[in-house]
Amino acid sequence: MKKLIFAFFTILSFETYSQTPEIKPLGKFAIGITFSPDYCYRTLNADASSKPIADMRDEEEIAKLGFTTGATLFYTLGSRVALESGLLFSDKGEKTRERKYNFTEPIVNAPVAGTHNYHYFYIDVPTKVNYYLTIGKMKAFVSAGTSTNIFLKEKRSSTYTYADGRTEDRTVVSKPGFSRVNLVALAGFGVDYTLTENLQIRVEPIYRRSITSIINAPIKGYLYSAGINFGVYMKL
Repeated sequence: MKKLIFAFFTILSFETYSQTPEIKPLGKFAIGITFSPDYCYRTLNADASSKPIADMRDEEEIAKLGFTTGATLFYTLGSRVALESGLLFSDKGEKTRERKYNFTEPIVNAPVAGTHNYHYFYIDVPTKVNYYLTIGKMKAFVSAGTSTNIFLKEKRSSTYTYADGRTEDRTVVSKPGFSRVNLVALAGFGVDYTLTENLQIRVEPIYRRSITSIINAPIKGYLYSAGINFGVYMKL
């Protein structure tokens, strides 16, 4: 019986090994497109005099959905290491709970409540290192790096509710006193799957967090987001 069990596992190991295909890497360079739906929010760091305002914002503001999308470039250093960069467009920010407006004196045609969604638009230039834990048709990896994010503009989308039940949408676009450049830390893990010799897809949960404040003010703001990169890449 022992000899039979030994022979069975020997055959099984041989079969498993023989069915593992030899997958060629995409090559030194590969380019692709990526899209990540993101859960976005921020943390506030205020001085003593501004802390009551920061506490009020923490009570009123909540996370929002944003996204990151664009083109990425890979440079393969070996079978287990690849560098990644790109040019991405992102929508970050936060939104508010519904605010009730209580006026000391009645104001004709004034809204009685409203919600606000703050969109902070950036150009992201990431620099990441991907380390592959497994090699084959399906490759698991971990990644880490930084991103230089260039602020473009803020858009505030508001919905106001009136006493008669009607609603009104308003949009305001501005360039407030945000820092022009924001440095962000990146960390992720995921899987690359090789479809053909020249084509590969990726799924990568990723976390992004500001290292520097997005605004130079008594209340510092640090954006963060958690998302999933979905990408398609092709050998150059």
